[in-house]
Amino acid sequence: MSEPVLDPIWSSNDRARALEIYSKFGHVYVNFWAASADTTRAWKGGKDVLDTRIPIKNNAEYHGLEIYAWQYFHSTMYEEASEHFYLAALWRREDSEMIGSTDDGHRHAEDFCLRMGRFSHALHLDQRAGRPFSAAEDFGLSDDLVTNRESKAGSQIEVFLDAQRRDSVPE
Repeated sequence: MSEPVLDPIWSSNDRARALEIYSKFGHVYVNFWAASADTTRAWKGGKDVLDTRIPIKNNAEYHGLEIYAWQYFHSTMYEEASEHFYLAALWRREDSEMIGSTDDGHRHAEDFCLRMGRFSHALHLDQRAGRPFSAAEDFGLSDDLVTNRESKAGSQIEVFLDAQRRDSVPE
């Protein structure tokens, strides 16, 4: 992956942070580890598909990162959540640049990942300093949406843990 071209929605701090995180993890980590997340979903493509890979591609690169980011967020591992949200936003940006265009849903998801990256990082700093947590609304996020997505991540973790418990029971 070449160094990504970033959109104006990215602040200079976002750019520096995302590229630092990307340098820390690298392309191989993002591609293989994130793609292992279960990103099963119905395809919502239409006639005017900008990316010809869409019918056979589930975008696990960034959907996987987002799933793991939410699971870290739910587990109050805010720094890890922030890193994964920033990587997902960066990967979405890279895909947009590669195809030369993007739709509003993809752009919104990229912006949402950036906001969640900023919010999660602030929560990490609040947690470390022992001060009251920042509010989702301070980052242009709906508290209800964040709570609902966090709850979904908690359910995913519970399903995984239940399966681990069942598999570890001696017969």
